[in-house]
Amino acid sequence: MRTQATAFYNCRLVPYNLGMIKRLTILAALSACAGALAQTVYVPKSTTLYDGGSEILSRFTYFSSTDRIDDSGESVPFVDGENFSMMDLDLLGSYGLTNRLQVSAGLTIRRNASTVNYNGDEISLATSGLKSGLVQLKYSFPNQDGLEIALEANYEPSFFTNEEYDGGEPDKISLGDDGVSTSFGAAATLMSKSNNALSGRLLYRNPSSNLSSEIFSEVEGALVWSKFALIAGVENVTSLGQDAYTDDPENKPMINSGSSALFNSVNRSWTAPYVGMNIALGKIWRLEGKFQRRISGVSTDLGNGFIVTLARRASDPKTFQRIDAAFKEYTVEANVTKVTKSGNTVVIDAGMSAGLKKGSKIDFYHFDYTGGNKLIAAGYVVKLGAGKAMVKVTKRYSKKKVEEGTLARGGLIQSNP
Repeated sequence: MRTQATAFYNCRLVPYNLGMIKRLTILAALSACAGALAQTVYVPKSTTLYDGGSEILSRFTYFSSTDRIDDSGESVPFVDGENFSMMDLDLLGSYGLTNRLQVSAGLTIRRNASTVNYNGDEISLATSGLKSGLVQLKYSFPNQDGLEIALEANYEPSFFTNEEYDGGEPDKISLGDDGVSTSFGAAATLMSKSNNALSGRLLYRNPSSNLSSEIFSEVEGALVWSKFALIAGVENVTSLGQDAYTDDPENKPMINSGSSALFNSVNRSWTAPYVGMNIALGKIWRLEGKFQRRISGVSTDLGNGFIVTLARRASDPKTFQRIDAAFKEYTVEANVTKVTKSGNTVVIDAGMSAGLKKGSKIDFYHFDYTGGNKLIAAGYVVKLGAGKAMVKVTKRYSKKKVEEGTLARGGLIQSNP
């Protein structure tokens, strides 16, 4: 009687009985699995596209200020009639140069609106335009036991130049802080077997030549289902206190930012928790919604933000072919229980009672809950017992080592059904 085996994929564990499932059933399972892979309802902070994969997204952000915090951390409430709001439209495209390296490029369009109180009169100001561009490189390392780490670097030049404000009657408002913003750092994600995720992100950022360098950090948790995901997290900016006007903030050249303290800051910092939900729209589209509240800070505004993102993420065009090639039928499934110091010989917990013979071919697979069914090595049985076998490793297909717990499969029947 044939042994029941299990095929592992990114989408889920797929059980099958080798004596009952026919070719059509296997193909249907593969198609369903490929569709689930492509859905991508949630993308962790450290995940990159596969070679040839792509993503395009548009993100709309609305922020409304409720309070101002000066450079000493004191609240400066809005007086009657004063207000400030900011709307951003981000357009971003990403492409997988390799299975680990992703490049992204984008643009930000902004509209600021504010009502200011000038000598007792209320003056409404608004400005719109192309704010900045973005070029990003992200490299992810192989997933190790559910932990994924990535490095990223960002270059963001502004497309406008601020003029110094002389304090007279205002007639226009700035788009924000000008100059070039650069940042680099790392992200890490710990994923559970059910694809829930806990992510962290840490960046060193130089927002422009007129602002202090700072540390941006973010922690995010996600409960992920096939069609939607619930998200909660917090962002934080901590200034490194390098502003040239740290000891003389009143003499820092002014720009007209309306009633807001968001721009031209002195050692800004802030904390903003958020909650959100993602919804899968078919196989490659997703919709994200998020509410964020800036609750504390220095030299900034407090307030509420709403973020809506529509994204189209196309999985690796070779995903189906890779899954199809990896889907093999075996009569034996076991685990490695011992590895010699050289790593060239291992012991598995299956032997003659499972149908193995001396010389039987054994394939070794690595399973990490996100990388799925990856063939890493192969060998053949050199010594046999009733419930165990010694296998000599003769071929290696990956830098991943065969170790205790590695999945071993033997008695190959067929591949590429």
